[in-house]
Amino acid sequence: MLTTVLANLPQNPQRPPKEGALIKDVPKKHLTTCEEHESAVFNKEVKEVEAAAAKHFEERKGPRSLDRVSRVMDRIDSILSFITGEGGEFDPGDGGDSLADLLNKQAAITEIEAGTQQAAKMRDQRIKVNCKKP
Repeated sequence: MLTTVLANLPQNPQRPPKEGALIKDVPKKHLTTCEEHESAVFNKEVKEVEAAAAKHFEERKGPRSLDRVSRVMDRIDSILSFITGEGGEFDPGDGGDSLADLLNKQAAITEIEAGTQQAAKMRDQRIKVNCKKP
């Protein structure tokens, strides 16, 4: 009877009970090929080109208050011409972008296309130089 009581008591009461072994599942790092690395560099460069184009777009926009005044004056002029009969048909406008805005957008698109093409050429050149086939 004494042995059953002693068997249930811990051998070292100051020591905390053991926990199960902690096994960490470490995911294996995917080794990228040379082409994948150069493609990642290309994607990063394209994002930089797009950011620069957006910045240049905002810089070219400039103060638009004078542009709005000009559009209002053009509408007033077209209304007056319609009333007096001098101008012919009344054109309220499409309410869309002005010519300056359209040119600015086209410049941004052209800048992105040129930057992307340049980055693609650089990527292809780096792949030729750095990525040797076995």
